[in-house]
Parts: sequence; C-alpha cells; structure tokens
Amino acid sequence: MTILRSRPWLTVVASIVVLTLTAWWWWRNSQPAVAAPAMFARMAAAMHEGDPGAFLAEVHPDYDFEGKWPGLFQEYRTLDAGAEGQKPRAQARRALGQLFYFHNQNRLVMTVNVQRISERADGRVDVTVNMTVGDSDGRSLVGDALTGHRFTLARHGWRGRLAIIDHEPFTIQPF
Repeated sequence: MTILRSRPWLTVVASIVVLTLTAWWWWRNSQPAVAAPAMFARMAAAMHEGDPGAFLAEVHPDYDFEGKWPGLFQEYRTLDAGAEGQKPRAQARRALGQLFYFHNQNRLVMTVNVQRISERADGRVDVTVNMTVGDSDGRSLVGDALTGHRFTLARHGWRGRLAIIDHEPFTIQPF
C-alpha cells in the first residue's frame, strides 16, 4: 500500500501544491516582462534554425502583412484572396522559407536587446528593442541595427502568448 493511499490527506495536499505551482508558473510566464523577451528569443531561434513556421508562429494572426510590406505583396492582390496558398501569411512563409534556404550554409542570426516594456490599457504591450539581423559573417539584413525600434505585441492562442501585431517600419536589405 502506498503512502498516498494510506493517507488521503497527503493526496489532497500534493494536489494543491501541484496546482498552485502550475498556476504560479503560468501567471509568471504570462507577465510582459517575461513573455516579451521569450517571444523574441523563440523568434531568433526559429530564424537561426531556418524554420519559417516557427518564426511566423510569433506573428499575431491579425498582423497586417500587406500593410507593413506593400512592395512584397502587390503582385498577389489581383489573385483570389480566398485561396489558402495566395494569402499573405502563406506568401510570407514561402518567402521566409526561400530566405532561410539561401542562408542554409551561412545561418541568419537575430540578436535582440529589450530596452523597455510597457503594457497598454487595452492589454497590448509596447516593446522597445535594439535588434540586429544578419548572417553569421556579419552582413546585415536590415541595414544598420534597429536601435530603439518599437514593436507592439498582443496576446493570442489558448496560452495567451505574446505575438507581434505591429511595429515601426524597417526595410530588408538584400545581400
């Protein structure tokens, strides 16, 4: 006979402790001061691994691809927007896949230094970062480093993770 069967109160106490620790862990990880840097770290890891799906998982479903990157999506505006493969998110996934493929031997590297995090009344989170994106040889994909660049994050998904929903404009420099 196990200890938990012989003493039912131990089962209750153990259950309360496990539930309390789980709730605390979920609450702590949902706080912007923890969630925002974690989101950028997942994005940097996905870029380094060349995984466009994991990279785009950190972009909110309501992100306006066409509005933020009009030059990249102009040719697809005349196509049937209802076809899944022609939607901006699918196009972005293909474009990232190609970009990551071309950098297969010289992986892309993203470094992010979070400078400021502030939560809005509507639940969104403004994050100011210093960021570099380039290859491992030091060539930059975004020109000079993005210094003091603002991203707006919003919650999505059942776990309430933060994801990029908006940001200040920047240009991608092909090399």
